Amino acid sequence: MLLKIALLLAFGQCFIAAVPITDIANLCTTDRTCYSSPDKCELSEDGNCDFVLSLSPTQTDFYINETNFDKYTIIYSKKDGIRALKYLLCYQGYQRCFMGSEKKNDIWRLEMKYATKMTVVDEAEGTYLYSFPRVVFETGTGVEYFYEKRYIGAPIHAKHGVPLTHLSGPLLTINLQSVKGGNDTKTLETMLHNAAKSFVDIDPNKSSQNGTRRNPKI
Repeated sequence: MLLKIALLLAFGQCFIAAVPITDIANLCTTDRTCYSSPDKCELSEDGNCDFVLSLSPTQTDFYINETNFDKYTIIYSKKDGIRALKYLLCYQGYQRCFMGSEKKNDIWRLEMKYATKMTVVDEAEGTYLYSFPRVVFETGTGVEYFYEKRYIGAPIHAKHGVPLTHLSGPLLTINLQSVKGGNDTKTLETMLHNAAKSFVDIDPNKSSQNGTRRNPKI
């Protein structure tokens, strides 16, 4: 128990100091663990990596190569062959990602929005870096990672993901759980509340009021 508390305290201190990855050269340094598709791809601006997931005890980052902006990307994990109910959904070139889960009838339900630091590597080639100051996916023995690209408008579910293989760095045998909450996240309830506040009711009996309907802010 004391060891667990010490790890949590150390983790919290490191969490504050998390620095977003904004350069592809820093994505898979020796202190980070990377998984990629295709297997053993070359991570560089001229390389052949389609997707690279980079993990550390303080943050989660990934690189994506996709020129089709009509697609979104799903990232999820499996432990001992069983897929996690929660998975991450990110839209290409958009600085927000969404966490949700499949609970009933294979229907994905939005639960939380993540603000992410997004860096454009090469817009013409559709290459981007996304950085989260938190552990997004569970780590440890028996955990595997997958990504899946789907067309916008298609049902949101994760069934045909491409497995990511170990690319570099130490294997993460320590069990880190995804961190919930924080200044970079908003729950579904908060998003709906903010959207409702973004509208101004117009009273037709008050001629001096210049109320306008604003776009919802979530």
